[in-house]
Amino acid sequence: MPFDPPPETPIGYYRDVARIFAFHCNGCHGEAGGLNLRGYSQAMAGGNKGKVIVAGDAENSLLIHFIEGRRGEAHRMPAGGAPLNKAQIAAIRLWIDQGAKEDGKSAQHLYRLDGLRVVPGKTTRISCRVPVQAYLVVTASDPATNRTLWTEEASIKSPKEQNDAAEPGTTIHWDIRPGPGWPAVIAIVVTLDYALAPPSDIGLTAELLDR
Repeated sequence: MPFDPPPETPIGYYRDVARIFAFHCNGCHGEAGGLNLRGYSQAMAGGNKGKVIVAGDAENSLLIHFIEGRRGEAHRMPAGGAPLNKAQIAAIRLWIDQGAKEDGKSAQHLYRLDGLRVVPGKTTRISCRVPVQAYLVVTASDPATNRTLWTEEASIKSPKEQNDAAEPGTTIHWDIRPGPGWPAVIAIVVTLDYALAPPSDIGLTAELLDR
């Protein structure tokens, strides 16, 4: 009787791969090298060197060449951080070999600060404290139209590396100044991804600075 090996476990983009990118790659690759790894379609589009992911062929995908250090240690990714471990590289390899498919996004956790008054020419400091490892996106929007006015992304992990915003439990802040066309009242939303135990509160606050 022929032996049928068990099928490989499917690797999900958002479930398995995007979280690796978030904690190790996104600090640079929102912009660096023209390559954006912050979303599926952007990652598949590639960057200045063309496509870096060849669906179904990890061996010939430039992304693998760089994270495995085949271009030399000076070009190993992630730059400024520890190399990815064998399990992380294996997951990315398998995802590409399985077709580099997109799966459904995992649940996100939102924290809001509504009714925030901003003053032209003055700085408002947005602060929060995330006690767990997570990837966050902070956005200022016009509550009347939902138009995004400003946004930043940050990774929180331990140990903190060059491109991370902070370690868990550290207060982090962003200073914003109203731009042309901003309303007098805005909303701040912090979205948390990849947190194993999302906190009920992150101490999201805003303070008008005297400058």
